[in-house]
Amino acid sequence: MNRLGERKSAWAFLFALGCAIAVTSSACGGSTLSSDGGLPGMCSANVSAGQACNAIANVGPQVTPACTTGTVPTGTGGVIADGTYVLTSQTYYNTGCPTSPIAETFVVAGDCFEDVGYFFQPGSLSPAIITTDAALATVQGNTIMLTLTCAQSGFQTTMQDTPTKTYTATDTTLTMFTVNTGTSSSNPDRVEVLTRR
Repeated sequence: MNRLGERKSAWAFLFALGCAIAVTSSACGGSTLSSDGGLPGMCSANVSAGQACNAIANVGPQVTPACTTGTVPTGTGGVIADGTYVLTSQTYYNTGCPTSPIAETFVVAGDCFEDVGYFFQPGSLSPAIITTDAALATVQGNTIMLTLTCAQSGFQTTMQDTPTKTYTATDTTLTMFTVNTGTSSSNPDRVEVLTRR
C-alpha cells in the first residue's frame, strides 16, 4: 500500500486541521492574509486543485509508526480546543508496520481543520514529500466527520479514510480513532495522538 496515500487520507483524518496560524475561524476560506503574512485557511469549497492549502509551518517531531493487534478503541468525545497541534503518536492495527517516519502539524480554528505533513524515507532527515490539507469538521457526540475541502496532492481521490471517526479531546491532546475495516477504504485502522502546543 502507498505509505503517502495512507497518511494523506488520515487528514482528510481530521485525525486527520484549522486555519493558518494567526487566522481566526471567521477567516477560514476567505481571501484576507493572516496577521503573520501567510495565506488564510482553505476550508471553504471550490479551492483550486493542486495549490497549497495553507501556510502552516511544520513544527512537529518525526514520528515512527507503531503497530499492534486487536480492536481499535473508541473515543469518548470532549471539547476540541482551538490551537496548534503536532502529531506525537501513530499506531496501526492488524496490518504490516510501516517504517517511514512522518511529521505533521495541525491547526484547529472552530470547524476549520488544516494540516501540513512531511513524509520521510527511513534514515533521512529531509522530507521526501510535503503536503497540505484542509477540512471542515462536524462533531456529534464522540464522532467527528471531516469533509476535505483542499488537498495539495491527488491522493485524496484514491486513498480516503472513512470520513467519520471517533475522538477523545482533553485540554492538551486530541486522539483520533480511525476504523476503515468494513468500509470502502483500503487504508489500515489506526490511532493518532495530537498534542497541543
